[in-house]
Amino acid sequence: ILVGWVQAEGVGWNGCLSLPRLLDLDDSGQLIIRPIPGMQKLRGLHQHFERTLETRTESANTSPLIGEQMEIKATFQMQQAESFGFNFIDDQGEHPLAFDFHTQQLSMGDQTARLQFTKEVDQIELHTFVDHSVIEVFINQREVFTTTFYFKLAEHHDLKIAPFVRQGKGKFTVDAWKLNSAEMSGRA
Repeated sequence: ILVGWVQAEGVGWNGCLSLPRLLDLDDSGQLIIRPIPGMQKLRGLHQHFERTLETRTESANTSPLIGEQMEIKATFQMQQAESFGFNFIDDQGEHPLAFDFHTQQLSMGDQTARLQFTKEVDQIELHTFVDHSVIEVFINQREVFTTTFYFKLAEHHDLKIAPFVRQGKGKFTVDAWKLNSAEMSGRA
């Protein structure tokens, strides 16, 4: 089990621990990385939907998910696409977390990561955890992209998260859960 450090500058804090990650080897001896199974205990309300794009479309937006604490497991089976991912929508507009199909890069804001294990695969899974300002994405159980983003929300506004595909053909499925806060006890 690996716990990383998320570099961030918050109000009254400077960084935090990442989600615990389980490191293992698959059947071929390749390293895999995924969230620890215990994270499933935090799952609340569940949503599921699927979309099939028969022809290349300009955009394939869906109804947004609502919440600042979410787990989203999305599988994109794209025969071709410009990009896909999630639009995070706050009071100031859309902020995409996007996988660029051509450059094999995942980006959000000014953070970009070139992915090494997404070429020539049939599908790309983005297993995403959102915990207020920290976003962690497990990609095909091989890589992790972690970033921070400070959403601008008025007191009674909610963060909206909308999966999207741009210029894509294929299908995608999304399972999303609102996450409950972990209960901590003061016992040693």
